[in-house]
Amino acid sequence: TFFKLNWICTLESDCHTRVSQRKNDRKLAPKTLELWVDELGNEVKKEALLNILNKPYEKSRDLTKGLYKDYNISVGFEQDMWDAVDSFLSKDEWRDLVLGVASSCTEKVRAELNQQYDLSSSEEFGINLSTMRSVTLVGKS
Repeated sequence: TFFKLNWICTLESDCHTRVSQRKNDRKLAPKTLELWVDELGNEVKKEALLNILNKPYEKSRDLTKGLYKDYNISVGFEQDMWDAVDSFLSKDEWRDLVLGVASSCTEKVRAELNQQYDLSSSEEFGINLSTMRSVTLVGKS
């Protein structure tokens, strides 16, 4: 399982006024960061794997043109979504995995930004996770 995380990063200070926020935005323009990680929180760097993970979902695919096929697991209103995936992970295990990856990766991003920029004692980065998507690759056996 791999996760694509997107953050919105801003510079924040003790003074919470519009003027101070504009000054902070001039010093460091708000930016978005995107990162693919594995279930241990390690950044995915292999170009071939990133190409697979970044491909858009295709409802139908000519199997002669590629080595993989996309599946969209969907369930009806009468069925709990977790019934479809419970054989892989329980609800609690999935929750713990997602929260753990999100937390550890956010702290890594914070540490990297703190290394890149020299902040005063009254400044810090506002790092907000905006989206998180999971992709599970399953091989044929």
